Amino acid sequence: MKMTVIVNLWTMIIAWCLYLNGYTLVALLVSGMAAVIVLMMIGEVNYKRMVFTAVALYAFLFGLYITSSIPYYFSALHIFFSIQILDASIVGEYLYQADRDFVQAILSVCAVSMAVIFVVILMVNDADYSLFTKNNLFLMESFIFLPYFQSCICPLAYRALRPVHHRKGAV
Repeated sequence: MKMTVIVNLWTMIIAWCLYLNGYTLVALLVSGMAAVIVLMMIGEVNYKRMVFTAVALYAFLFGLYITSSIPYYFSALHIFFSIQILDASIVGEYLYQADRDFVQAILSVCAVSMAVIFVVILMVNDADYSLFTKNNLFLMESFIFLPYFQSCICPLAYRALRPVHHRKGAV
């Protein structure tokens, strides 16, 4: 199952590349298929938690999206968001069942990738951004990584905050 999650994350990277290069319909199909495949492979799912996290994250990211100038450049991004966030919440459901080391590994890769892209964006001269500003680029970076950050952080927080049940007679 771990390989399914890794393949799913790579598939979403490909879907983002397709979307950013103008292949919107293909990107929607690829990301939708990735979400359906991981949902079929996951087994048991807490649908209430999955829908709640997807709706909450979508509301947050959509609020950021409409308050920026990104809709002028990527008008259908909110549709791609909905599929990406659904996929991230499905992956998050698997991560509730996965071991802590795997979740931390995914979170670490996500954090390092986001940090590297952040540094690259900072290094580019402001004059090189004519229409699509640096702020919009930072926001696009958060749109890419934030759903999967949330998918990793919630299971880790859930494990850390849930009460520890002791066996009877144990000290």
